[in-house]
Amino acid sequence: MGKHETITADIDEDLAAVVHAAVEAGDYADVADVVRHALSRWREASRMLDQEGLRAVLDSSLDSGIGKSADEILIDLRAKYENPPSRTKSSG
Repeated sequence: MGKHETITADIDEDLAAVVHAAVEAGDYADVADVVRHALSRWREASRMLDQEGLRAVLDSSLDSGIGKSADEILIDLRAKYENPPSRTKSSG
């Protein structure tokens, strides 16, 4: 296991009661286990929210109809590069 750091935090009585109840019920070995578990769940939820937010932006972009399909892009590129505009030599 990696290095550990001790952090002290003040919490209100209601949260403290929930933490102690979880320990007394045998769900956790001690208060530190409750806090570690809660922080781990919070970190995972944050990651999921970030991913869901990115998905929402992507879905919104795709649903907007502004973009082109890969086939449309290839057609445009072929037209552009298979039939390049003729170049005229400038006199100079």
